[in-house]
Amino acid sequence: MVDHRGVTIAGDRFQLTTTRPPAGAESGADDLLVDELTPAQLESALSELESMTRRTYGQFCVVGRALEILGERWALMIVRNLLVAPKSEAELRVGLPRIPAEALGARLRELERTAIVWSVPGPDNELVYQLTEYGQELDEIIVRLGRWGARSLGTARPDEVITTESLVSALRVAFQPDAAEGIAMRIDIQVGTEVVQVRVSGAMLHISVDSRSKGADLMLEPVLPVMHLLSGEFDPAEAVATGSVRVGGDPALLVSFTRIFRLPG
Repeated sequence: MVDHRGVTIAGDRFQLTTTRPPAGAESGADDLLVDELTPAQLESALSELESMTRRTYGQFCVVGRALEILGERWALMIVRNLLVAPKSEAELRVGLPRIPAEALGARLRELERTAIVWSVPGPDNELVYQLTEYGQELDEIIVRLGRWGARSLGTARPDEVITTESLVSALRVAFQPDAAEGIAMRIDIQVGTEVVQVRVSGAMLHISVDSRSKGADLMLEPVLPVMHLLSGEFDPAEAVATGSVRVGGDPALLVSFTRIFRLPG
């Protein structure tokens, strides 16, 4: 809104007003008063302000547009978690323990506005967020991005945790379909109170999450050494011999597991 008081830009959570100097006050040489702006100058000023508040790149560019939607901190991590399963805001906080509550709410609103996610009432009328068809198209992109990032993964930093969703992402990136040809395996990996259920049938991979194991050929824990197996940092036989990895089921299958799942180095 533009009136005699200045320019006011209001949104759902903010209001920004620029005002004229008070009567009798001296304005600087570079100050522009609203009623002295030409329409072109006003349009330019508003466009620049919109660019700053929306964090646009000011380019009619396909990459720029994608980054305007997904380039904000935590946005792609939320998408990563929703690729595992639809989740409530509380469940997303569990999978992203360091995300500030306000940031999570803001990112979810942005992802809804851009048609990446949508929400439906769940138990106790708590909203459950899931990816739209448009959002699901990010699946392959996330996997390819993870494959690229795996080359710089290195070892876990002291303050880093492994969540169910980060393990699922690592397994999907690490899966080698050619090495799985002719093999059928059921692998369960314990992550805290949850079990990541991995099912391999040749080149087909299916991963789900449950609260308990439902029978597997190979059961593994804890999760950090499992990640070291995926990266090739741990030799399977040595990992079992030293007790770094606890194995249930057939220990011989651990070699097949490390052949089928290997992160790029």
